Amino acid sequence: MPDMLQSAAEWLGRMFQQHASQPVVYRCDGQAIEVTATIGRTVHEVTDAYGITAQVETRDYLIPAEQLEITPQAGNQIRETLADRIEVYEVMHPVAGKEPWRWSDPHRVTRRIHTSHVATEPLS
Repeated sequence: MPDMLQSAAEWLGRMFQQHASQPVVYRCDGQAIEVTATIGRTVHEVTDAYGITAQVETRDYLIPAEQLEITPQAGNQIRETLADRIEVYEVMHPVAGKEPWRWSDPHRVTRRIHTSHVATEPLS
């Protein structure tokens, strides 16, 4: 008998891809990989050495694992083309000691990649 929750996660991932995603380019090691991503955000709590807690918000790209077979690394870039410009986001560690991405579901269908805006470029 198939795992109903995994089937549901895969179905939900397909619905996001069909109805709530956009094309972006994932760049790493000189490669440019075209994928479709759903845009999200995560609020992370960071506590400094003095015990002061601050919130850091990242722009997240939810990308199907089947489209991005490499492991995201800090420093990679995601380039999002808009009508009049290209927005560049860098994959980053949201909190020291944490990975720059995580699985978005328990069945490892979708990667949630944390980024920070680093540049805006004109369309050429």
